[in-house]
Amino acid sequence: EAKRKAGTKRKAGAEAEDARCLSMLAARVGISVVELTHCRQLRTTAGALSADELRGVLHVIKVNVSLTTLDLINKELTDVAALVLADVLKVNASLTTLDLSGNQ
Repeated sequence: EAKRKAGTKRKAGAEAEDARCLSMLAARVGISVVELTHCRQLRTTAGALSADELRGVLHVIKVNVSLTTLDLINKELTDVAALVLADVLKVNASLTTLDLSGNQ
């Protein structure tokens, strides 16, 4: 019972963190969280993504089945961020266009 409660508490914490990161990303791209989780195209504005904004992008990829185009141009993605992104992309069957140009 204690393990179940601890697992539920961790899950709730992760969900709250995902919601916070989605809000930050939504503010960055100028749309609502609802629009963010249902949009067909996601283009972020210039400049590097913060860790929280990147987490928001990763969450969008996981939950948005309508997303077909993702542009992450000049976002200064690290090797670790690229690996995490690749892992999350394995579960998004609808994404047909991914632009990572300008990242090193």
